[in-house]
Amino acid sequence: MKFWKKLRVVIAYDNPDLNGEPRIFVSNKLNWTQAQKILQPYILRDPIEHLFRDEKQELGLEDCQQRKKQEVLRYWELCFVAHTFLELVYQVDYP
Repeated sequence: MKFWKKLRVVIAYDNPDLNGEPRIFVSNKLNWTQAQKILQPYILRDPIEHLFRDEKQELGLEDCQQRKKQEVLRYWELCFVAHTFLELVYQVDYP
């Protein structure tokens, strides 16, 4: 255990009564002293994963084979512009 680093641990419940199974979050950011600061990246994780999945499957981001940075950025921007237009046309609501 001597090789373990110091970690911050947050134990959270999804209700104010603290019933049910707790969720345990671990961070190596020792300067984050507030629980909300540690939980913020985890809260954003699910919507970001859904966005990347949609971009890869529906707009062809996984087929991107550009090598230069400028080409990758251009392809990336085009994919997200296409995604934005599709959302505007179809009024997609994400949970």
